[in-house]
Amino acid sequence: MALARLTVLIIAFRKYSQDIVRSKLSHTTVICIAHRLQTVAFYDKILVMEKGSAAEFDVPYKLMTRDDSIFRSMCVSSGSFENLFVVAKTSFEQRQTHSPQS
Repeated sequence: MALARLTVLIIAFRKYSQDIVRSKLSHTTVICIAHRLQTVAFYDKILVMEKGSAAEFDVPYKLMTRDDSIFRSMCVSSGSFENLFVVAKTSFEQRQTHSPQS
């Protein structure tokens, strides 16, 4: 029986390290616990926790298009919804363009 290789990567995020994640770690699983919405708006998926349980899990762009989304509510409350939405939508569209056809 073959064992799957598991790589764990922990990064202390600062604004400058977002560029490193985008350019050098684009094919690596990154688990990020973030307090800045700008940090995670371009990620593949977001897990939103509420009261210790998973409340939402989806692509940031899709969460931001749902009126009942906790993530959307946080983005609106931040006062930067429009900017975050552009980042999330652009990232989503780029992934759709570059993903292999199934």
